[in-house]
Amino acid sequence: MRSFNITIFIELVILIIIMYFLLTSNFYSVYYTRGYIKDDLYSSLISINYQDLNNTIQLNSSLYQIVSSILPYYYVEIDNITYFYNIPLNQTDQGIEDFFILNGTIYYVNIYWK
Repeated sequence: MRSFNITIFIELVILIIIMYFLLTSNFYSVYYTRGYIKDDLYSSLISINYQDLNNTIQLNSSLYQIVSSILPYYYVEIDNITYFYNIPLNQTDQGIEDFFILNGTIYYVNIYWK
């Protein structure tokens, strides 16, 4: 009959605890989220093109719902006018530019995030 080795058990428990803290730490969760934000954001912005929007108020509302649900920190401009944000522009790290056509008018949207 095999004997149970307590040192192997203790090493496994310590390894599991270390992995738990690594995977749930703030650094890892921020890195993990940042890796997937762009894909979620791009696909959600594409969905705006299929909505029946008539003016910038509706565009602003749709953008706010999408951006605030995906990004933890954001700064959004439409035609170089700030519409909504929860961090200053100088604290952002990444950003994208997109455009939408509403009733024949092109609206350029800049979305920055941290």
